[in-house]
Amino acid sequence: MRTKIDKQKPLREKGAALIVGLIMLLLLTIIGLSAMQGTAMQEKMSGNMRDITVAFNGGETALRYVEEGFLKTMNTLDKGKGFSACTSSCQVVNSYQSDPAAQNALLSGAASWDTAAMAYGAVKDAGGTTIGIPTGSKIDHTGNPSGAVVAANPLLMVEYIVFKKDSFDQGLGDVDDRGTDLYRNTVKAAGGSPNAQAIVQTIFARRFK
Repeated sequence: MRTKIDKQKPLREKGAALIVGLIMLLLLTIIGLSAMQGTAMQEKMSGNMRDITVAFNGGETALRYVEEGFLKTMNTLDKGKGFSACTSSCQVVNSYQSDPAAQNALLSGAASWDTAAMAYGAVKDAGGTTIGIPTGSKIDHTGNPSGAVVAANPLLMVEYIVFKKDSFDQGLGDVDDRGTDLYRNTVKAAGGSPNAQAIVQTIFARRFK
């Protein structure tokens, strides 16, 4: 006597686990790509911050160079030329405030300012001797290109502004020939990239005897 055995049909697999796994893999990929993009952006931001810091420090160095090495060594008053007549050989230019045409030339673009400005390391003292800069300076792009951290040397502009006489009374009225000469020093400095630039400016007071 034969016994009839019922065969059960196999259950149909729906593949839910595979779909969930693929979705999880996609999500992990998106998270990984986002993390990579965030890291790359942070590196760019850090690089830009470094360039800005290098440019600012280069500007500060150039200001000390022109103030300590040039303006403090001058033994006679030098008012220089008007801005419109100045070339790169000018050591001091007259303030553009009294010359509208020169003011327009200064504000119209960087080309005219760069032409009249002096390069870091090219400033001369009253005797015509170039004022040296520290050997191996990381700001000296020309003298130390292999170790320089800047893309280009800073550019300097020294402007004579005005003579401010002393206001105190010495018994016979104000003494007109006693006072302080004011100079505006402007530096345009580059960072590790020429796209990073800093403009640093100071007012320097010098009393001539």
